[in-house]
Amino acid sequence: DTTISVACIPLKEGEAQPAWTPSAQPMSEWESDVVVAPAADDTAFIYNGEAQTYTLTASEDYTISGNATQTNAGTYNVTGALKDKEHTVWDDGTTDDKEYIFTIQPATPTVVVNATPASDIAGKTISATATVTNPNNTSLTDIPPADLTYSINGVAQSFSGSFVIPEDVAGDTIITITATTAASGNYTAGEGTTTVTVISCTHENKTLGSDADYHWYECTLCRSEVGRANHTD
Repeated sequence: DTTISVACIPLKEGEAQPAWTPSAQPMSEWESDVVVAPAADDTAFIYNGEAQTYTLTASEDYTISGNATQTNAGTYNVTGALKDKEHTVWDDGTTDDKEYIFTIQPATPTVVVNATPASDIAGKTISATATVTNPNNTSLTDIPPADLTYSINGVAQSFSGSFVIPEDVAGDTIITITATTAASGNYTAGEGTTTVTVISCTHENKTLGSDADYHWYECTLCRSEVGRANHTD
């Protein structure tokens, strides 16, 4: 779109060159057109299993190339380049290609732990499950599986599906059940917890037991002996 003006000056008789010449500026000194560089995309990209695009404003003055559309978590480069570096410059006065960093952050799974029952006496079985989802796309099934542990008084033990409350655990003890997922390419590590309360047995259900010298009641829930006494008592 450059306009060049040409002046034709007639020579007077006897002149080898015109007595005057118009003021002109050499083409090498002409100013280049200024192109505003596209602003970086400030979107917070997080892995969601779908293609995501780093968007730069389009223009006839430059091209956009590189890894502008990606699905997996990672860091990618997107490049903006002037089409005519001889006659155009960026608004910072340079002509070098503009490099943009496109980052998709790994997602952190949501981990929900359910325990049944939520309270029971020592010696009873607790069942637990963990549900893991991508909060940015709950339909995804590519999240690493959860590993389960239960912790009593700070001591953790791995289990799968269920565990028995140890017989020596006192009433009012809180058992913490934790589910964790490992970090992978598209995910950070995830964690979820729930608790189970150990209750003291009230021995409401019991049966009579005896031998040659003693009689007692046995709790049908915790199997504890209650009220052992001599037959003469």
